[in-house]
Amino acid sequence: MVLGPNPNSGGWARAWVELKGSADKVLLRVYMPSTVLRQQLEIPTTMQAGWNQGVVDLGGLPNGLYYVKAVACRGGEKSPPSAALRMVVVR
Repeated sequence: MVLGPNPNSGGWARAWVELKGSADKVLLRVYMPSTVLRQQLEIPTTMQAGWNQGVVDLGGLPNGLYYVKAVACRGGEKSPPSAALRMVVVR
């Protein structure tokens, strides 16, 4: 997974995710450094195997360092979370 721009000014971000199979949507789970889930963002677009991109709104996140994990969803099933990616929000 890749997020950009990073650092982010708290607006919209583009997410690129690599999937092993198709997905109905992708969830981006945003964690604080204390490992507490801060927010869950959804890319509600059907995606195919390979690299896909979507846009998410980071407007609800205050300044800080976050860790983001992607979870692909298909037919009610969820993939294991991806490796965590660091993201910085600076306004």
